Amino acid sequence: MVVADFGIAHFEEEALLTAVETSNAERLANFVYSAPEQKVRGVAVSSKADIFALGLMLNEMFTQRVPLGARFETIASRAPMFSYLDGLVDQMMMQDPLQRPSVAQVKEQLIARRHEYISLQKIDELSKAVVRADKITDPLITDPIRAVQFDYDNGELIVTLSRAANPLWIQVFVNQATTSFLGMGPNTARVNRDQVRVPVRKDIVLRQKEYVEGWIRNANGLYEEAIKRQIAAQEQQKAKELRDQLRREQERLDIQRILNPR
Repeated sequence: MVVADFGIAHFEEEALLTAVETSNAERLANFVYSAPEQKVRGVAVSSKADIFALGLMLNEMFTQRVPLGARFETIASRAPMFSYLDGLVDQMMMQDPLQRPSVAQVKEQLIARRHEYISLQKIDELSKAVVRADKITDPLITDPIRAVQFDYDNGELIVTLSRAANPLWIQVFVNQATTSFLGMGPNTARVNRDQVRVPVRKDIVLRQKEYVEGWIRNANGLYEEAIKRQIAAQEQQKAKELRDQLRREQERLDIQRILNPR
């Protein structure tokens, strides 16, 4: 007979024999955790009986019940993140001792199944990932720039804007394709944050004011289009990265299964 504590003992597999001779009506075992072969007199009992008991206890650790009969409560039902243990428990509780894994195989499968589970979870998350269009919160789009005040100084129309412009807005404002008014178009303007200066003659200053207001409206539309293109490009890049991650993780899982066959 071998008496051992699973936490500290180390023994060879052939030493794990639980068959004992007892007198009539005596039982030297906890039959709740007994393997089927331990309940039949005269049947050889090996270390695989301990594997059966270990499978029962592993399931009980999560469900608080010893699995008996069909459709017993599974680990997945109590702790989904450890659902990969259910398949191993099933193997450990096979009725035929020869079909149960050894102690070394249990250890190997614990590691392999955990790695596979992590990979499958990652693949599932990547497969469900949606590249969501970011809501546009740019203040120059939610509250477009307007001309709020006009002034004149030494041949220049001075326009005060409702808010400071950023470099991209200034770029589309200056480069917008629009007809210049007497050679005084947006490409001749100087923009400094919340102020625009455009060359103008005194006799056409009111007409130039109307043109500048139109250029500002055009710039707002061009700016919004440019921002949307940037967001679309970012979404495409994110989608590509997700596809690449999914491909790498699937490749990793396939190789794991080759390296760790069950």
